[in-house]
Amino acid sequence: MRLVGSQSLSVRLGSHVTLEPHTSGEIVVHFHGHSFGLGTFSVGMTDRARELGFGVPFSSLEAANRHFDEEMHLLVRRLAMHGLLEYRLGSSPHGRDLVVIEPQVPDYWPRLPRLSDKDTLVLSRFAYMRRRGSEMVLESPRAGALFKIGDPKIARLIASLAKPQAVNSLHKQSGFPGIELLALMIDCQVAFKMRGHSDSGLRLAEVDDDLGLWDFHDLLFHTQHGRAACQSSRRRL
Repeated sequence: MRLVGSQSLSVRLGSHVTLEPHTSGEIVVHFHGHSFGLGTFSVGMTDRARELGFGVPFSSLEAANRHFDEEMHLLVRRLAMHGLLEYRLGSSPHGRDLVVIEPQVPDYWPRLPRLSDKDTLVLSRFAYMRRRGSEMVLESPRAGALFKIGDPKIARLIASLAKPQAVNSLHKQSGFPGIELLALMIDCQVAFKMRGHSDSGLRLAEVDDDLGLWDFHDLLFHTQHGRAACQSSRRRL
């Protein structure tokens, strides 16, 4: 098994979020007319916090990394608890966004499961792509985040996963964005690993217990209604 790398994944503030570092070390977050303190940090951290406007490498927030930034990790996890971050996949820090992962639930945090070239992946039957304004997004009622697709080649690759495919064959497709995207899709249950190579019985192969009995439209309505109720409750708090 090969460990999935995260060198092209970065984390940054949502477009509606700003940070206000104070000379005392306190950092305050502002969004949609609301604000609250995130805690008191070192002077150096109040300077580094500004980097979140552009993005910091996700790998630097993993404890196993020798460049682990403990204070940045603490700040970012506090922002993530409130869904105030987004996660970017790109070929370079200042290049075009290939994919932007937008949390849809509080405390979403991306995980990168291990994948090997021999693993066979397929889209979830609950996954769908749609136009949002002038953007193309991939989402699922089972996912804690949606994927904003910035490159048509990636949209074509995702569509090709309607049929089970091995990771090594996806590598050969034009515009392959990196294995990190596949890992994030699995983490969000937008795609899943097949236990075998047959594409028969995919409805039941994907899930366990009663979820196999759900139709797409029923689960979508049920999930959206629950999230709307949760957001309304949070606004009243």
